[in-house]
Amino acid sequence: MSRVITTLALVKQLSELVDAICSRPPTDDELADVIGHMSRIETKLGTTRRSWERITHELPPIPRSDRTRRVDKNTRAASPTAQGRDFELVPQFKTVRSYNTGAILLAVSEATGWDTWRTMLEARRADAVRWSWRYTDLRNWLRSLGVTVSTGGQETSDDDDVTGPMIGEIKKPNGVKKVYIEAAAVPETSPPDPEPEGADDDRTD
Repeated sequence: MSRVITTLALVKQLSELVDAICSRPPTDDELADVIGHMSRIETKLGTTRRSWERITHELPPIPRSDRTRRVDKNTRAASPTAQGRDFELVPQFKTVRSYNTGAILLAVSEATGWDTWRTMLEARRADAVRWSWRYTDLRNWLRSLGVTVSTGGQETSDDDDVTGPMIGEIKKPNGVKKVYIEAAAVPETSPPDPEPEGADDDRTD
């Protein structure tokens, strides 16, 4: 009877392979393929790990008496929901906030007597609000209003003269696209790389 290899055993073998790979830089001829395959592996592992991590949010906290890692009773720490020999998993949460801009502007206006434009400028100077234009939506909106879109080949900011271009455009490095050369080399499931932050704001269509 063959011995069943557990997922944990496979992960430990993978860890050893990763250590070996990181200690052996590829040759120039291998560079493109090594980076391409590594990117696919990173994406697939990351997607799978995150899907398994979500399970920890559905599990009940482990009773204090059953925990491997002992903590002071007075310590206010989130309770783990899964534990092993080497690790324990403690679900993390984040606070997602939303804002009623109208209510904020009205309250500030009533307290200061400022008009809406000054209130927005003062809020920006205080770093209480940050403006982020979205290129495609902005362009379409301006065109719908009959406004000519002016573009310059350099950065622009709110401190520039109002007679300057509305939009500044410069090219910056943004990673490397990994492309499989032959269809046969494409794996059955090849998750795409996550889009870089702000990709929607900078699209050039």
